[in-house]
Amino acid sequence: MTATQSQTAIVLPFSEPERAEENQAENRTDEVTATGEESAAAADASAFVTRLLDPTTVAPHPFNSAIRSQPDWSEPRWAALRSSVAERGGNTAAGTVVTLEAFLQARPNLADKFSENIKYVTICGHRRRATTEVTGTPFKAEIDDSLMENNGDIVRMTEDNKNREDISELEEAIMFENYIRGGVSQRSLAKLLTGYTQPTISRRLALLNMCPEILEAINGKSDLYYDEVEEDGQKVKKLKKLPTAEAAVIAQKFPYADPSSPASKKGATLDEGRRRAQIQVLKTMNVRGRETGWNVERVCAYVAQVIESVTTAEKQKIKLIKPSKEFGFAAAERRLTDAAGITKARKAGHLAAEVDTTTGELVYYTTAPKKKPEPPTPQAETQTKSASPVAAAPKTKAEPSEWEIAKKAEEANKAEARKLRMESLLKIVGKTPPQREILWMFARSYHNGIAQTAGGGDAGRLAQKLWLESNLEPTLGDQFREQMAEEEDPKLDLRAAWARMIAAYELHARTWNGMWNRVDIEYFDLLYRMDGYTPTAWESEQLSKTRQRLADQEAVEEPDDVEEPDDVEEPDDVEEPDDVEEPDDVEEPDDVEEPDDVEEPDDVKADDQ
Repeated sequence: MTATQSQTAIVLPFSEPERAEENQAENRTDEVTATGEESAAAADASAFVTRLLDPTTVAPHPFNSAIRSQPDWSEPRWAALRSSVAERGGNTAAGTVVTLEAFLQARPNLADKFSENIKYVTICGHRRRATTEVTGTPFKAEIDDSLMENNGDIVRMTEDNKNREDISELEEAIMFENYIRGGVSQRSLAKLLTGYTQPTISRRLALLNMCPEILEAINGKSDLYYDEVEEDGQKVKKLKKLPTAEAAVIAQKFPYADPSSPASKKGATLDEGRRRAQIQVLKTMNVRGRETGWNVERVCAYVAQVIESVTTAEKQKIKLIKPSKEFGFAAAERRLTDAAGITKARKAGHLAAEVDTTTGELVYYTTAPKKKPEPPTPQAETQTKSASPVAAAPKTKAEPSEWEIAKKAEEANKAEARKLRMESLLKIVGKTPPQREILWMFARSYHNGIAQTAGGGDAGRLAQKLWLESNLEPTLGDQFREQMAEEEDPKLDLRAAWARMIAAYELHARTWNGMWNRVDIEYFDLLYRMDGYTPTAWESEQLSKTRQRLADQEAVEEPDDVEEPDDVEEPDDVEEPDDVEEPDDVEEPDDVEEPDDVEEPDDVKADDQ
């Protein structure tokens, strides 16, 4: 083909290819449709022999995502393409195909993928081919059998898809899996494809280890994943899309897939319990993300721990209970923290447990009945009656009432919990979180009221106490608040603001008036993330009641909407993931020596609350 001849594409309607002539062509051009759909080859400058083909004789590439060939006329891009093709009598931007003969010569193992009437295989232009078939118009395409050399069809098809704005990471994942099914390894793909590293390909493939509910969330069509927005003074649930990066983490932790699939992770299974685990991660992200800002890694670790705890309880035949419903005020007294007590209760058949709503670990309780006071013996009664008035024992003080006993126990529980929290605060006050996390915390503090408390004198005094007893530098003495007001060092400002914020959270928890709220849930999650703090039995009880109360309020306010679970659903026979990694962004606490005695300063007013 001469330079003069190459200025105009040769169009032969519904004709057989003249491969000898076409294989000699070195250049090609593509037209651009009115919808802006342009092939990656459009960068080439000159023309190539083009045919108008019967679209029913052209098959989609078996390696491409089938979604690319399934029209969805409700989607704007598909609708615009259909309108353009129907109006113009076919596609204007040529697709790219190879003959079936050339395709099967390179990939003979895929012969069963094609029907008898197929003569060509699509490399580029799957959407255009599907649209022409529906509209009954010819499919304009270039035929280039040279693309079947050295996996050229894979390279060309991937590059063409990569330039599409509407192709999703999930579609890419399906495409990569098909490549692997065809015998191309991940490592080879990374060498073949520009812009795709082996880890990127691996992350894409992880998306195929998801259950249908997660796929719905990715597309923004799951009523389990939403944002709460204000509309006309009412809270409305607005569905949102789950980022594919977060979905990939879920799929890696709990791979739900056919183990024989090329894309399946090690340990993947189609077990129903694994599907429920993925769904529970989605639900927990929705709730804990709003309450405490848990990220997907944190939620996956929590759900994995819950699965382990439930499995342990089932194997050891330990009854799972709600302590507040089971024991009432006596729940804290019945909690078992020592190994000897747990062993004794297990042997006696009196061991029960609950799954902690913060850590996911088992918290043990004894169900042994309380001993009733023994009635006096007849001999003792006789001695009492025969005793003379003079020899009678003096009257003793009246026994305290049940309410007084409960009140005293509660005060003791509060004091113990406060002491342990202070020990934890002394460890974390000098460890300012990463910038990304602390920015979110400070933003939250303005919305939940903690920022206002942090600016007060009580928070300043408690922050000063934490600073001094943790021996933080610079030593500001008892002039902490005054010096920080004049401070101009941004780094020191940030550290001191962090001290004030955690002090304000602690003061909020101390002003307990019979119930906590979302702010306290955030606080205990912060302590857990920063120091691995485990709530005491009393604290766990209050947190459990708080979550229940908040869930009940949501159920009453929005009865028609999907209710959030109070606790993580306890899946049956769930296979544990191979590796449950802790979140990368959660820093492990350093070993900080705890002070022997942590006394509150006399001027911290909140201590008396």
